[in-house]
Amino acid sequence: MRYTLELRLDGSLALYLGASEAKKLLAGNNKRVILAFGEHTLHCAILRDPVHGHYLRLAKAHHKKWGISAGSSIEATIQIDQSTYQFDLPETIEEVLRHDSDAASKWEMLSPGKQRSIIYQIGKIKSIDLQIQKSLLLAERLKSGHCDPLTILKTQQ
Repeated sequence: MRYTLELRLDGSLALYLGASEAKKLLAGNNKRVILAFGEHTLHCAILRDPVHGHYLRLAKAHHKKWGISAGSSIEATIQIDQSTYQFDLPETIEEVLRHDSDAASKWEMLSPGKQRSIIYQIGKIKSIDLQIQKSLLLAERLKSGHCDPLTILKTQQ
């Protein structure tokens, strides 16, 4: 399907969904989808604008990287995201949780939103060594009862 991207007040781009498409994608209280166009894929949440309806948000970071801007027209597919975490789980987290059952059980007790936030934070780290350090810190913090994704990966000063 072809979509035209529109600029939002926060500087992000919006891909607005038609009413029937939104209804289909939101079935069963679903809010998570995968947007695919060209060689790009993005796990997204379906958001609601009270004036314009449902849309997908494309952050500023994607604009230059993907060569898109307000008014761009893209051929894209959108499908319900059936993945466990709605992000690819970094191997570093997977390995740490596989070897630390206490941390793994605490991880499973986190809400899906908290899990996604932590996965995103570790996944965006380019250095594999730093990813390993953060994954080990995650396990340590989970076992000590820490579960706030905003602070769980911060190092003590």
